[in-house]
Amino acid sequence: MRNSKAVYQGALLSMGFCLIAAMATNVEAQGKMNRGKDLRQEDRARPGTWDHVDELAVDLANLAQDLHDEVHVHLEGHQYFRHIDGHAEKIEELSEHIHDLAHEGGNIRHLREDVIELDEEVHHADGVITDIARKGVRARDFDGGVRQTRRIVDAMIAILHHLEEDLTEMDPSYRNARYRPDVDDHLHNHRRPSEEYHDRYPSRYDSRDRYYYNRSPGHMHHNHIR
Repeated sequence: MRNSKAVYQGALLSMGFCLIAAMATNVEAQGKMNRGKDLRQEDRARPGTWDHVDELAVDLANLAQDLHDEVHVHLEGHQYFRHIDGHAEKIEELSEHIHDLAHEGGNIRHLREDVIELDEEVHHADGVITDIARKGVRARDFDGGVRQTRRIVDAMIAILHHLEEDLTEMDPSYRNARYRPDVDDHLHNHRRPSEEYHDRYPSRYDSRDRYYYNRSPGHMHHNHIR
């Protein structure tokens, strides 16, 4: 009887050890799979790669659309509307073109020159937003027309700096945008940088005569700079 009990207990212990070993093997296998997956994900987002440039370009394109939307929703009819709208349209156009190039893993030199051009456009837009803040906007449009557009511009500038760092790592001969090298005309002699680009605001809106329907302090915001 005791021998049977001992054999039974031994069998249970053996089964327990087998289960523990099997679980450990499964955990180890899962860990290897997860580690491999994580490494592949990190590789896709690693700075200095086309995948990372593509991710940044997607963010730029989305922000550019947001900027153009904010301009039309909150600043249409403003004294500076046509000025800022021109920059917003060009920014969206260039951002989509940069995304096309980055997604294809295209010419670094061409991409570099587009990044430089976009950097200049975004900084010009930043200056116009400052002028708009000084001129003043309707109270209901202040958050979108000034604060939000400025947040978008700041985010785009930060992404452009990351792009410059990536391009420098990918091509040691690349020089930072501050050097502003001459842009070859043959790369930009087409009407639109990207044939895929679609102007979401094709009509030209003339400035309204009465954008400021009420000039009382309660309805206007002046001198809001950053």
